[in-house]
Amino acid sequence: EENKKNLFNLANETEDISYVKRLKKECNKSEWNKYVEKLIANAIKNNWKAFVSRIYFNEEDYKRAYEYSKGMSETDYLELLSIKLSKGHPDYSCQILKKLCFKNIGYGSGWPYKKAGELLKEIKRVNNSGSFFKKTKNEIITEHKKKYSLMEIIEKI
Repeated sequence: EENKKNLFNLANETEDISYVKRLKKECNKSEWNKYVEKLIANAIKNNWKAFVSRIYFNEEDYKRAYEYSKGMSETDYLELLSIKLSKGHPDYSCQILKKLCFKNIGYGSGWPYKKAGELLKEIKRVNNSGSFFKKTKNEIITEHKKKYSLMEIIEKI
């Protein structure tokens, strides 16, 4: 019981998801539900949206994880979240991929442009109707048409 309280307090103070995972292993289902509610309520009160997003991700509630991830900039986490969202919520997945695509373009030429092209391909794969893909591709072309090395990559998709 003492260990659970310590893990809860550490998670609550440090925003470290590893403490949340360890706490979940220590608790039974009803205990865990109480702890996770308190963690989320405190994190929302403190405006720790990234932490809330990670808790929901850990709970496999990807839609809520997306809702709290909007201000995040961690590309690895966002890519993983977009993969998880691609089956149940492809529109949310495409929004994340678009954000990451434009972020990579902002980093400059070379590898970031190639990564932006890969992300655009992923949007094309996830977006069944193709309308979001076409809209995103047109936005990139309109906004960055003078970046010729980027345009070579984008036009191939």
